[in-house]
Amino acid sequence: MPSPPICAAQAQGKKFHVFCDEHSVPESQHAAIALIVLQSFISTMAGSFSHTTISNYVYRIRAWHVRHSIPWNVPPVDLHILLSAARCLALALSTRPHRKPYTVATIVSLRAHLDLSSPTDAAVFACLTTAFYGIAWLGEVTTTTQKNFNPTLHVTLADVRTEQGPRGENVMVFHIPCTKTSPTGQDIYWAAQADLSDPHWAWINHLRVNEPPADAHTFSTKKQKGHTTTWTPLSRHTFLKRLTTAARATQLTPFQGHSIRIGGTLEYLLRGLSLETVKAKGRWASDAFATYLRCHAQVMAPYMQAHPELHQSLMHCMVQPLPQPPQ
Repeated sequence: MPSPPICAAQAQGKKFHVFCDEHSVPESQHAAIALIVLQSFISTMAGSFSHTTISNYVYRIRAWHVRHSIPWNVPPVDLHILLSAARCLALALSTRPHRKPYTVATIVSLRAHLDLSSPTDAAVFACLTTAFYGIAWLGEVTTTTQKNFNPTLHVTLADVRTEQGPRGENVMVFHIPCTKTSPTGQDIYWAAQADLSDPHWAWINHLRVNEPPADAHTFSTKKQKGHTTTWTPLSRHTFLKRLTTAARATQLTPFQGHSIRIGGTLEYLLRGLSLETVKAKGRWASDAFATYLRCHAQVMAPYMQAHPELHQSLMHCMVQPLPQPPQ
């Protein structure tokens, strides 16, 4: 005999119990539910389910508490913050094209389908790793076209320097002469990494293959014609076209340019860097960073799942200024 259909309320309750089993949540924190458990439960759904669906799950759990005379110890303000954040993520997904973030694994996969001894691929890979680990806008490290290079607007080799980090490690600093938020320029920077996405290796390889002069675009490609050597600035079109070809060879869906900045932000958050540190590295003003987090579920959902203990500060960062919570 077929099993009777599960009603919506039963399905919602079952989803919560499955979540608790998968995450080894102690029975004592099921009911009365602990705030951290509710935060984690909502974060696993944020960005993947509509705000209405998530709210139905939460209020079903609260109704179960009331029905069984179990205290509901979730403060209204905290519940309001959590559901508001879930609403923001849902709106971002419904109004913006989905941009899958770059990851370290993505970069390593793409590297396998680039010829890093060729001028174009050497420049593209160096640009990709610098943009990723520098959390840069793509327009800050490429030109719009190959003909509109301007050393007062675009980074040149003369704008690159080496500094020492807090542990004595070398840090490569790229000064962008003019950015979206600062007409006087800003710095992006990275340190060497211990894997095949290493921006330091990519940078040294690019310098060896392309040998750009000090006044050329940093990621110029070298062209030799007879005894004449010229350098062509790396344009956004050339950069994305080459990575699209490599992505298809890797059987990956081609990425958009902004996916690099999304991925770099997520990578540093997942490594445990504080929100303030990542905000500073990404060169955001406070309000801009909060807006960025709200608009990119690809950043928020994995970070919230990996760091449930930081949910409260994260929610406050994302949802301020808050309207009055319901009484």
